[in-house]
Parts: sequence; structure tokens; C-alpha cells
Amino acid sequence: MSAKQGSAFTKNAMTHQLSTPQDFPEIVIKKMDRLAKIVNVESDELWFWLNGYPTLDTSTALRLLHLAINHKLDPLMGEVALWFDGNQRPHPSITIDGWMKIINNHPAFAGIEFEEGTLAQGNAQLSAPPSMQCTIYRSDRQSPIRVREYLAELKNKHPLWVTMPRRMLRHRALQQCARLAFGISTPEFASQELSTPAQSHDPSKQIAVLDKELSATNEMVALGDLKNNSAKHRLSRTEQLKERLNRGTREIANR
Repeated sequence: MSAKQGSAFTKNAMTHQLSTPQDFPEIVIKKMDRLAKIVNVESDELWFWLNGYPTLDTSTALRLLHLAINHKLDPLMGEVALWFDGNQRPHPSITIDGWMKIINNHPAFAGIEFEEGTLAQGNAQLSAPPSMQCTIYRSDRQSPIRVREYLAELKNKHPLWVTMPRRMLRHRALQQCARLAFGISTPEFASQELSTPAQSHDPSKQIAVLDKELSATNEMVALGDLKNNSAKHRLSRTEQLKERLNRGTREIANR
């Protein structure tokens, strides 16, 4: 982010009490700009995303950005996120979309299979199989990598585990298999911790912030603080991010 861009964004952002580059040390700003180049987005967009986590400390911000940079994951597409543990401590995490991107982009990836465990006699009333095995094939290995995860060890009271336990079990098997197959190092949490996303990261709240940004940009245009071409670009990028968030909100509601 250039000094001019940073100054303009800070002027707008401070009006709405958002986190700005000045709220973090230089190392965080550098990582933010580096991630923006990797995933081909504007730095301003990533600052809006970061403001979905208003209580984020510097250490956690660094770990979250490092995770995204290391695996070339796009936060705006929901490929990385923060999750709170039982003590409400935030932890950077790769989402299922992020795992699929990593797997499909690996040059040695040669296929994936899932196998459901067989229901024991008398347990036909179960809504999901007792286990799920994931097998990942690599073109540079003689033997595939197999991991089996068990429903009894993972299922909890989170709504997703109640309504779609089969899908959640498949996701957990995929995540653990990918870790072994590709040597990916990520924090390991209990299933109940992984099932609790950061409560503050609410798309509707981000959309409200973007509405304020649009209003502030129009005010700056009226006051002559932004040139016409710069204003058009700024308004366009903000509208695009707002539509992306709206689309994500609709998808969640329709699941």
C-alpha cells in the first residue's frame, strides 16, 4: 500500500473506528501488502476483512497472515479464518475451502477417495456412518495415504454436526489426511473448538462497514478530496467486496 493510499484509507477508516495500518507494527503492514499481491486483491480490501475481527491482537494477526501467505490462501474467499477455543482465545485456521485449494494445487496430487464405515447391526438409526476414511494419492509415492476419523470422537452439539454429520465427518477426514499427505503444519484443536467460528466475524457487520465506506467516499468526492478516477475505482472495489459478502451471506442462509 502506498503512503498516499494508506493516508486516504486511514482518513476514511478512522472515521468509522476501524483498524488501520497505524494500529499495527510495520511487520503486520508488510505481511498484509504481501498477501494482497499473492491473492491479487487491494490492500484496502484486506483491511476491511481484518476489521471483521475487532479484538485481534498483533501476534494473532501475524499468525493468521503468515498462514494465508504460506499456503497462498485468499481470506476474502473464506479460505482462512479465526476460531475461538473454549477460553475464547482466537486461533488461525484453514477452512475446508482452503484445504481443497491446497490439495488441488499441489503438483503431486493424483486423486482422492472417501469410504464410509459400515454401520454395526442394530445401529441403523444413526444419521451418519461411525467412521470415514480418506485416501489421497500422490504421483510421487508408491503407496497412498489413508486416514480414518471416527464419529464418536468428533461429533458435538454444534448445529452443523447435528444437521449434516456425514459432511462434517468427511471434512475432518480430508483435513487430517491432507496434513499427512502434504506435510502441512496447522494448529490441532478438539472438534468442539473447530466447530466454533469467531463470533465477531459476521458478514452483516462487514456489510454495514462497507456501507459507511461508500458514504464516506461519496462525501470525500463532494468535498473534492478525491479525484474522479480515484473515486470511481474506490467505489467499484468497495461495491465488489460488498457483493461478495452478500453472496456469502445468502449461501450460508441457504445451506
